Amino acid sequence: MEDLRVLVFWYIVEGALVGYVGMALIGIRLNLRQVTILGVCQGIVVYLIRGIYTINKIPLGSHGFFTLAGLIIILYLLTRQSWGVCTVAGLLGFIVIALSESLMIPPVFGYLKFTFEKLWADAWTHIVIGYVADWLLILVALVLFFSKKSLVDLGNPRK
Repeated sequence: MEDLRVLVFWYIVEGALVGYVGMALIGIRLNLRQVTILGVCQGIVVYLIRGIYTINKIPLGSHGFFTLAGLIIILYLLTRQSWGVCTVAGLLGFIVIALSESLMIPPVFGYLKFTFEKLWADAWTHIVIGYVADWLLILVALVLFFSKKSLVDLGNPRK
């Protein structure tokens, strides 16, 4: 299993950001309590899935499917929106994080000669690189928070 510091200082934050961004992009604003619960739950899901992958020597890649499924379920239980709305929000959040990481991972691993082994060997390095890699996710979250704008408005709560 990965270091618990990575869970506390990165996975929880990243989980909160992905869920917040996904929901805010479709016009649904989560309150601080919801964002906190979302972050803790999604952080634990990511931590456990990555732990299972590490223990069983499963190559990373398909873990995104399971973490996305976890996010959609958590959003559904937390917001009581429809499955479709939660799926769209989860997918949008994952698109932003995928774009962010795909823009930063190649320079970090190519130019700086980083390896995943080196990354996972030190918890604080993992955390810092996580924040660096998710710069776009963080930027989008800040813009959405301060502008109160959305990509589309699906914010009609399910009755």
